[in-house]
Amino acid sequence: MQFSIYNFLRRSTIIVILSFGAGIFYFIIIQQLGSAEFIRDSLFFSGDAQEYKAYANWISGGDTFIPYRTFFYPLLIFISEMFLGFYGIWILQFGFWLAGSILVFQTTMRLTGKKILAGLSFVIVVSNISLIVYTAHALTEVTTFFFLTLFINLVTGSEKDKLFNLLGLIFILSVLATVKPLFQFIWYIGIILILIFQFKSILLRPILILLLLISASPVIVQKSINKIMNGSYSSSEIADNTIRHYLYKKVKFSVDSDKSQDKTRNFDDLSETDQDSLNHAVSHDGKMRIFTYLISHPITTFSVYCDNIHQNLSSGNPYIDRKKNYSLAKWTENVNNNFIFYIHLIMTLFWIYYVLSNYRKSEPLWNFILISGLLTFYILYSSGISFWAGNRLIIPAIAIWSVLYPLIIYSIFFNRKDIPA
Repeated sequence: MQFSIYNFLRRSTIIVILSFGAGIFYFIIIQQLGSAEFIRDSLFFSGDAQEYKAYANWISGGDTFIPYRTFFYPLLIFISEMFLGFYGIWILQFGFWLAGSILVFQTTMRLTGKKILAGLSFVIVVSNISLIVYTAHALTEVTTFFFLTLFINLVTGSEKDKLFNLLGLIFILSVLATVKPLFQFIWYIGIILILIFQFKSILLRPILILLLLISASPVIVQKSINKIMNGSYSSSEIADNTIRHYLYKKVKFSVDSDKSQDKTRNFDDLSETDQDSLNHAVSHDGKMRIFTYLISHPITTFSVYCDNIHQNLSSGNPYIDRKKNYSLAKWTENVNNNFIFYIHLIMTLFWIYYVLSNYRKSEPLWNFILISGLLTFYILYSSGISFWAGNRLIIPAIAIWSVLYPLIIYSIFFNRKDIPA
């Protein structure tokens, strides 16, 4: 009993020390950015943040409903403002940032038993200036980061309550799907897999049907809202909007430029008027026409897709004022462009090598690396459908790859036998 208390106190002490150090670094960066004034001016600065705020107002009885946004993040804005005032969403996101960083440490520690590796994962997250900046913006990135850390932490949970762990994972995926529609696809896969592999268990314990419905409730609520407001169960129109006004528009511009042999016009240098004309030109095209057009020009589509991925992986934070904080803005650009971008490419290859060379083992470590890798690269490489977002689209993935990459390196190049299976 004394031993367990000692271990508990020791782990708690480590977490307190790490949290204290992380908090100091966080507020140093916030102070550099402009302290409370920066937070006040940033929270609802962007167009996306204003739409989330409008949705939050709709939840509280306002008139403006945003059909291509999902409800969960605006609900957080509404609740945090109700209890904590204007700065409520920043306070909540600071808590998400700190709690997520601790969960990253705990997950790596649980998987490896190595304080150095766990500390490295923690430092990777805490030292990411872009993630700190996003805590001061009413955007979904930090919330997504936090729930992803919860997800991978639960993936490594006890095997004793496997079915309840799976239900917990479905609930987290449900939340993620109603924060970022990107995760709807993963949610559907999760539901299908749990019905296939746990069907008998669910039939033998009818209470599990109710628990599964509760786990899926965020998505059910979202679909109900859209059915009432839009007459459709579609959870969000953001995917159609993104493909239409980003990927399709850019591919169409590239194809038209090649046909006219006009090499003088660059898509990124187009004027706002030209961009508006392109948006208008694609706004009336049907979904099937867009799909047919993209697959009819596979080389151009693939080229644009890869170019967008490179841009997203190598860009810095778009919300750091370069005039006031040039060094911080340049730092995020240089780190991503000269270091993180290549790390992602190299680790993709290492992940493939590890999964293929160890697939027969199917041990918990292999399962974790497989699942976390699939989720990481889904987030990173699905970003190719959009552009001009800086590193917004890929930043939440740090919740997973900060654990995954050190684990892969250690498993391949060092003595992996001493990692708990």
